[in-house]
Amino acid sequence: MERYFNHVQTLGDAFSSLVAEALGLGTNGLSRFYDSPELMQHRGKIVRYPIVEGGNDQGVGPHFDGGFLTFVCVPRRVKS
Repeated sequence: MERYFNHVQTLGDAFSSLVAEALGLGTNGLSRFYDSPELMQHRGKIVRYPIVEGGNDQGVGPHFDGGFLTFVCVPRRVKS
C-alpha cells in the first residue's frame, strides 16, 4: 500500500501541475495552496465499492471527497 500511495502522490503532484498550466497559471500556479505541511490534504483510504451490478452489497455509503483530487483504483474483473 505504501508503494501505491507513493505512486498516487507522484501522480497527484504531476496532475496538479498540469491543471495549473491548463489554467494559464504556470506549472507551480497552484502550489501556494499546498506548499507547506499544514496545507497538505493528503488522505488515503481503503474502501470497497460494490462490484456486483444490481446487488445490495454496499461498501461505501454516500459521501463526498473533500480534497482537490480524488484517484480511484478500479480493479480489473477476473473471469472465473
